[in-house]
Amino acid sequence: MQACTIFPGMLVAFFETGPFIRVVVAGLGSGLELHMMAVTGLALVASVNEGIYGFDAIRVGSGLMEGKRVCGWVLSGLFVLFSGFIRGTMEVEMAMDSWDFERVIESTVVVKLLWDNVVLIFLYALVVQWSFVVTTVFYFDLKKRDSVKSERDSEISLG
Repeated sequence: MQACTIFPGMLVAFFETGPFIRVVVAGLGSGLELHMMAVTGLALVASVNEGIYGFDAIRVGSGLMEGKRVCGWVLSGLFVLFSGFIRGTMEVEMAMDSWDFERVIESTVVVKLLWDNVVLIFLYALVVQWSFVVTTVFYFDLKKRDSVKSERDSEISLG
């Protein structure tokens, strides 16, 4: 995932490209990152449900997404959009209150910062929890579709 965010920026900086190429590289990097988020989300559910780990879980997640990749991308994109909206709202509020980031180390400033943004923090926690639930439902739907497909293939090979 780090390669998806760092590598496009390094390419753009290294080759000193024009604005059009920068947008294309950023778009491709974001698309690859969304794909990785969708696959690793399914891999996380697969590792919990099936007891497989590492690259095996990633292989299962990628295999399950076959034929439904766009749906996985849309779900991951929506979660990124919601969390980005929350982050942006928090940044705007902090900029409007003219927070001095060097004073954030003080405990009273941290408590005030948390208290002022408690609704946004709760909303972010809700988005994260909802993403786990939706990814789990998506996993089980893909698993059901995969089992129906394998049953159909076995009937065709027997008949």
